[in-house]
Amino acid sequence: MRDFIGKHGFYRGAIINRKRIRNVEIPIFQNEAIFIGRTLYDRACLRAINPHAQYRHCDEVLRPPFYKIQRDPFRIARHSIFTSAGGVPLKGLHCLLKAIAIIKEEFPDVALRIPRSAPGKSIKDYGYDRYLNRLVDKLNLKSHVLFLGTISAERMAEEMSRAHLYAHPSYADNSPNGLCEALMAGTPVAASYAGGIPSLVKDRETALCFPVGDEVVLAECLRELFLSDELSERLGRQARQEALRRHDPASIARNTIEIYSSAINLSGSSLGKKTRDVHAGIAFSSD
Repeated sequence: MRDFIGKHGFYRGAIINRKRIRNVEIPIFQNEAIFIGRTLYDRACLRAINPHAQYRHCDEVLRPPFYKIQRDPFRIARHSIFTSAGGVPLKGLHCLLKAIAIIKEEFPDVALRIPRSAPGKSIKDYGYDRYLNRLVDKLNLKSHVLFLGTISAERMAEEMSRAHLYAHPSYADNSPNGLCEALMAGTPVAASYAGGIPSLVKDRETALCFPVGDEVVLAECLRELFLSDELSERLGRQARQEALRRHDPASIARNTIEIYSSAINLSGSSLGKKTRDVHAGIAFSSD
């Protein structure tokens, strides 16, 4: 009931998001001239709404600890899974729990570590949290799930570097920071093929990928990474090499300056018959 009548519940949040899309986000897409993005997904969304806008690719800088972390194969916690999946259904934590339930008989020491507070159980808590609690009980996963609470970037990097693998079960994403940080840490990744994620990873080259919401295939990805150290090490090594190139701060700084210089030049010139009435502003895609 709280989700229906509260100001921040799941149902209320859906209403607020729809209003924000209609009143804020769509006008931005329609009235700006230059957009910065990073994936095929955000570029396609822009083209569908504003085919005359200019799209500029620019990657993002990650938090400093992830550039420094060095993964040590001798310090890895075997059969441990780290995820930054949040407390909203779109992030797919329930899908990951179902996948772990499938493999826990084969790997009885499997452990999921999550950097968030444990979901509440009372009527005062939101519905998705209570659903997660019921799911943990139903699947007999209490001894396999550990909620770490809010942690620092340094602790996050340490957790990722020591995890056997990182799981990203999202149903919708553009360029999720948690996934990018795991790739930078050199941690083997199992990720859903949602939104912009296919622009960040290549299946069986830098990650293992699975269909959105498919806990059975996700379970098989987890199992394969647990069983093959060679595969895990190869994916992690290649992922870090690609992440170091993609998230290079110097390259991103140069690219950003070039984009802003272009925007300044555009604002002082004709925008063309189809675009001269829009702003010469810059909009950024988000996660």
